[in-house]
Amino acid sequence: MKKKTNIPMTTTTRADRAKRRLLNAAVKPYETVLIQYDNDFDGYDEEKVDDMRGQYGANVITRQQDVSVLQRLREAFVNPFTIVLLVLAALSFITDVIAAAPGEQDPTAVVIVLVMVMISGLLRFVQELRSGNAAEKLSEMVETTIAVARLYTVDEEEGEASEKREIPLDEVVVGDVIHLAAGDIIPADLRILQAKDLFVSQSSLTGESEPVEKTGEALEGKPTNPLDLPNLAFMGSTVISGSATALALAVGDDTVFGVIAGQLQEKTPPTSFEIGVGKVSWLLIRFMLVMVPVVLFVNGFTKGDWLQAFLFAVSVAVGLTPEMLPMIVSANLAKGAASMAKKKVIVKEINAIQNFGAMDILCTDKTGTLTQDKIILEYHLDVHGNSDVRVLRHAFLNSYYQTGLKNLMDISIIERAKEENVISNESAYAKVDEILLGADVEGMDEGELRSAVEETVVFAKLSPQQKARIVAALRENGHTVGYMGDGINDAAAMRAADVGISVDTAVDIAKESAKMILTEKDLMVLHNGVIEGRKIYANIIKYIKMTASSNFGNMFSVLVASAFLPFLPMLPIHILLLNLIYDISCIAIPWDNVDEEFLAIPRKWDASSIGKFMAWIGPTSSVFDVTTYALMYFLICPALCGGLMFHQISDPAVQTYFIALFQAGWFVESMWSQTLVIHMIRTPKIPFLQSRASLPVVLLTFTGIGVLTGIPFTAFGAVIGLAPLPPIYFAWLGATVALYMVLVTLVKLVFVHRYSELL
Repeated sequence: MKKKTNIPMTTTTRADRAKRRLLNAAVKPYETVLIQYDNDFDGYDEEKVDDMRGQYGANVITRQQDVSVLQRLREAFVNPFTIVLLVLAALSFITDVIAAAPGEQDPTAVVIVLVMVMISGLLRFVQELRSGNAAEKLSEMVETTIAVARLYTVDEEEGEASEKREIPLDEVVVGDVIHLAAGDIIPADLRILQAKDLFVSQSSLTGESEPVEKTGEALEGKPTNPLDLPNLAFMGSTVISGSATALALAVGDDTVFGVIAGQLQEKTPPTSFEIGVGKVSWLLIRFMLVMVPVVLFVNGFTKGDWLQAFLFAVSVAVGLTPEMLPMIVSANLAKGAASMAKKKVIVKEINAIQNFGAMDILCTDKTGTLTQDKIILEYHLDVHGNSDVRVLRHAFLNSYYQTGLKNLMDISIIERAKEENVISNESAYAKVDEILLGADVEGMDEGELRSAVEETVVFAKLSPQQKARIVAALRENGHTVGYMGDGINDAAAMRAADVGISVDTAVDIAKESAKMILTEKDLMVLHNGVIEGRKIYANIIKYIKMTASSNFGNMFSVLVASAFLPFLPMLPIHILLLNLIYDISCIAIPWDNVDEEFLAIPRKWDASSIGKFMAWIGPTSSVFDVTTYALMYFLICPALCGGLMFHQISDPAVQTYFIALFQAGWFVESMWSQTLVIHMIRTPKIPFLQSRASLPVVLLTFTGIGVLTGIPFTAFGAVIGLAPLPPIYFAWLGATVALYMVLVTLVKLVFVHRYSELL
């Protein structure tokens, strides 16, 4: 005997099953459909109702299980980058607090890293907590009733009788005979049996603003899209006028409405922003995993003190990690959300801002999203083409007093709507060979669809699932995709996109599924939002590139110095302090200016560009670090230590002074080069001349330079092992910095020429 296995019903399987049931019923006479479901116009008795509910399920949309607060916290804090930072914090706690000598414990690094992790995680946690659950909105149907034919027992002598009963929508079962009237909400997916002047609004499902007429006649041929068929009606749509009798074909999760709800409960694929941040994080992690062991072994073998080498390697690891990255990213996104709110864009999910700027394809639903669902009356002309008020008057009387359903043309005549120019650019219109219909999409496999979406401008008569497939195909082709819509039928596509966009007049489901909501139907609002998104990306990537490249250069210099110097070129506390002050000077990066040329095209996260940038720009600082080593070791330090080289000094106090002087020289030079390079890296142009940083960036960077330059002259500097520098040092420093900036500019120009596509 074959073992029975429980295979979970996927959304796709359920959708296919429900679709086949609808299409099969649409081509059969209604008498045949009634027989198929063992019913007639008298309706089911209670026993049969229970049987059908047991066979096909209840008319309830499955709700997504609520995510606990603890789970949200875990998702907000657990990612590769925060894990690395927490590991480094733990190591710093061991080395700087537990293993440190009494009186020398310094928890500064631990506090810095933990604060950054907390800020990043809490911001993400709050945003996730505030964002609504789209599937929950779908399931919150208004408690209303519908008229259903049911059999009930009168008494033992008379037997059963039929009546129309008003029952709650969730009590409808497959096979029920439903009586529809104007104002009713369609409670399930139905096959119309008989109809009289029945008009149904299904705009929230199909996007069509005009009510559609429904009839009971069987269809010929082989239809492919249930939403196009005139003898089917769907859960969630509304009866505008007329009356009908219909048979329930699908309820709950098996309806078109329920399938959309199921798709909204599925985990959304990672966006380009999330993928990009993940790649960058792993790039930095791999780089650190290579560099830190090398630093450990070089210092261990050359100095012979493995404990000191381990402490130094840990500080190098912290120095290589851009601790401020979570805060810089969060600050950029928060600033962007505030700026976009002023530009009439409400940001529901803060990470979507960068996706908004990175998108290179915008898919938009045509009706109602950027239009007002109106026909505009511009002229009222007679047969000679002359304006004639009598024509308008007669048209008004006809539209106003006609007894049928007023369509959009009637309304436009009555209201005399004012002119609205939505799209005037002729390039927005597609040619008759650039259009694909839903039936065409349905017949394509994934490979064919991925090819077709690159050549097609307009898709028409699409089901919600087909819209989501098109968006997924575009993303699989490497595009960052935005989808804008305002109906239930757009919800799945919005969730499948990198960024879902809706408007404030959309249905609740669409607004809940969207990550951004436009408060005004205006393409310029979209434009402004995209530009803001690109600014945010620009300033985030600036920080990553400048920090990663300068840290790489410093650590490369550490390796060179460790191999040749008889002492450490810088103490762990010096590296941490240098990193802290540098990071603080970068806090203003979110408010920096961005070159207009950078904003002209969409930008994607590319870890390879960061790796190449590190490899090119980082070592340029090492050139002048080495010259600073030589200057301090062979000239300035000996000059202040009685003309003796380090190996010639026998007095421990003089040796300590020599080391303190050397470390102070590199400490200050590192800050100058690392901070000034911010201005070099923030733009492909020549800094200060062709492109200027914002005032906050200028003030903070030069304040950081001033503060750190003064530390060796303070009592605090003496405590951490630094000595005051002589005036001659600063003359050399000025020349070093000037030559460094010239070299960086030249290297940057070559890099821009060779890798312009990465900028």
